Amino acid sequence: MNVLPSSAARVRAAAVLAALALASGASAHDGHDHADPKPAAGESSGGPRFAAAAGPFELVGALEGRRLVLWLDRADDNAPIAGASIELDVGGRSHAARAEGDVYVVELDAAPAPGVVAIAATIVAGEDADLLAAELRIEAPPPAADAARAAGGWVLPSDALRLAGVAAVAALVAGLVGWRAGRRRAGARA
Repeated sequence: MNVLPSSAARVRAAAVLAALALASGASAHDGHDHADPKPAAGESSGGPRFAAAAGPFELVGALEGRRLVLWLDRADDNAPIAGASIELDVGGRSHAARAEGDVYVVELDAAPAPGVVAIAATIVAGEDADLLAAELRIEAPPPAADAARAAGGWVLPSDALRLAGVAAVAALVAGLVGWRAGRRRAGARA
């Protein structure tokens, strides 16, 4: 009894391993994970940001759609400031910030349009008060292909090439296995 696999079985096994190796790279790529966690209340998704400092205050804000998340710290030691009153003027409209955990949040009426948005913040914390000014720069949304790539879509040229390579290797191996089997049958008949 022959326990070693036939050459056709070895070729098929090699084809399966090659296809799996190429396909495994197509499921996730550099800097992308299909299970990206959602940011917590005090974290930001990496949207447009602004920073301003004056007097005893340092204010950092991050835009998440129509929501501005604010971090207010003491300028001298970077310690968070709780219990402050923050009034923001965003593009000419006034909004009161509310405390949410260790951050402050402002809900805008709508997400600001791309461009530069003027921000003015009136801050009162205990006996300290000041007015801070900043600019929020909002970039235009990326073209559709870039947006699909950011969302994990399959429109990437590198993914398409990788999948075409997998298909080509599988077709080549299947053709070789079929050709070899045909030659064996032809040789057995002769």
